[in-house]
Amino acid sequence: MDQSYGIDYAKVIGPTHKDPNGRDSAVFGAALDFIEDSAYDTRPFYINIWTHIAHSPVKPPQNLVDLFADVKVDRSLFDVHMQRKFDEVEELGGSIDEGMRNYLADLYALDLQVGLVMDKLDELGIAENTLVAVSADHGAAPVLAKEQSHPTNMLGYAGGLRGGKHDFYEGGLREPFVVRWPGHVPAGVTNSESVIWAMDWLPTLASIAGVDIDATRFDGENVADILTGESNRSRAGPLLWKVPHFNINSKMVIMYDDYKLHMWKATKNRKERMELYHIKDDPEEEFDLHRQYPEVANSLGVTLFAWEDQLPPKYAKGKDDPLPFNPDTKPYAAQPPILDPPGVLKLPKEWASPTSSPTAEPTEEKTSNDWMDFIVLDGNGD
Repeated sequence: MDQSYGIDYAKVIGPTHKDPNGRDSAVFGAALDFIEDSAYDTRPFYINIWTHIAHSPVKPPQNLVDLFADVKVDRSLFDVHMQRKFDEVEELGGSIDEGMRNYLADLYALDLQVGLVMDKLDELGIAENTLVAVSADHGAAPVLAKEQSHPTNMLGYAGGLRGGKHDFYEGGLREPFVVRWPGHVPAGVTNSESVIWAMDWLPTLASIAGVDIDATRFDGENVADILTGESNRSRAGPLLWKVPHFNINSKMVIMYDDYKLHMWKATKNRKERMELYHIKDDPEEEFDLHRQYPEVANSLGVTLFAWEDQLPPKYAKGKDDPLPFNPDTKPYAAQPPILDPPGVLKLPKEWASPTSSPTAEPTEEKTSNDWMDFIVLDGNGD
């Protein structure tokens, strides 16, 4: 592994489907070995564990599935998006109850493995000096019969949010982020207000570890005060996404303050399209406001296109040669949209809530087709 990226060691470890403890046993086994070895080292360490769970195929060992034998799905408890998944499972000849039992068993296997990491830190006496974070890089995958093995087990739920994996609606982007750091992060506290981004992870860790970095070279921000419960603020800058394909007309999204803009460029086969949502009051992204508030959409769009103009002309992926990199060149940093009044985007008073708005437009559902010992354990080969 080229250490120019700061990675000392990386290893792709395949799934262990026949292991009674779940398919990520080998990945976590290697992680536990690394943690134990590092505990006797004088240097700090960082380990990143990418798991197979809950990627397709979801086929956990039967001993874990049996633990959920009494689970029966009450469809009335789920939203319209999940109803479509249930319908797809039945159209493929699958059982919703059996599919859910398998999905829960797969997640339970992951819970058990994460528990082993926590136990190891306690056993080694380093828990209070170790920050542990558990999260995901996207929402639940859809049911895709032609692309998945055991598709009827893909019953991840976004809790009422629209979208999922490979999608920029909230069901694909809004992820749990669970942190344990005894004595620093308050236990049992849930923060549902602050907005942070995966890009914020590196600057935040650097700050916690006492490592000086040039903050202007990163899209992320230091959000350590949010993790430690000192603040319930959100990151200052906008959040931006673009489909990482070679298609220059691919979808882009920006979220800033309480608003989120989805943008599709015009092509020879389709017109330009946009959708604007007030995420705080409409997290389900049901009511498109871009026609009601074009000035908001324009402000967000200007920032979005300025950011896109600074992206590389192509993406290096897989075995592609790395793109040219000049460490002396300052990277482009997206600035907050220019708003009137500056820095403020608020829901107009005449629009009290999405469900009561006479002008907000319901949108149709779209089908979806992120100085120390450093180790990355990747179960996916991604």
